[in-house]
Amino acid sequence: VEGPKSALKSLGQDAKLLQDEAKKATRELGYLKSQADLLKAAYPVASSGFSGKEAMDIVKIAAKASVAAPGASGAAADVDVVGDAITTMLNSYQMGASETEKVASQMIGTVNAGKIELEQYASLIGQVASVAAAAGVPLDELNTIIASSTVSGVKASSAMAGIRAALAAVAKPSQEAKDYAKSLGLDFSIAAIQSKGFVGVLKEIQAVGAATPEGITQLFGSVEAWAALQPVIATLDTNFQSLQKTFTYRDWE
Repeated sequence: VEGPKSALKSLGQDAKLLQDEAKKATRELGYLKSQADLLKAAYPVASSGFSGKEAMDIVKIAAKASVAAPGASGAAADVDVVGDAITTMLNSYQMGASETEKVASQMIGTVNAGKIELEQYASLIGQVASVAAAAGVPLDELNTIIASSTVSGVKASSAMAGIRAALAAVAKPSQEAKDYAKSLGLDFSIAAIQSKGFVGVLKEIQAVGAATPEGITQLFGSVEAWAALQPVIATLDTNFQSLQKTFTYRDWE
């Protein structure tokens, strides 16, 4: 464990405190994860601005999440990757460490409802979390969109890239998108997302008949966006809301 301890010290962390907390956490986890695993995972968490017991509490939830949703091979996701993803979402959505369980619950919900493995989700969510948060897309809505897109067969990486491209296009629409939206009487703006949600904007696009490959490409400016959003739009009137309700809090004790 000396390597991870040295790395934590370089961040100004109390390595002894973290090691003591890691020992306790290892026992709580039934020795499914080693002290070295937990201390290694504490590094990206500490790098994200969390310290001491608070940092190890995040790591502990990350470890439980990694075990709760093993990949197709049966292997658990790396705790450091999951912990890094959790802190990315906490920071993007300006949440404190007390919200870790909520974030982890939604991660597991996305994996269970979609066709995406936890390690994939954890390694890719950084591409879209800050953009979504800045646009005012609630975390549960973002996760439902990811699940809805991937369960229809869109690859996890393509779904994340397409969602990011779509949100970036709304944040800074092209002149073509502005003109097209105006011709439809459509509010295509970040303000619209903040007041109606991204799903609300997609419903309006659907209502004016622009939820087509040509319409989505004109608005969002990329085939990536269409590939990711088409299956989402297809479920807006059927099971999208019921899917969103599955992103509930779970007991991590």
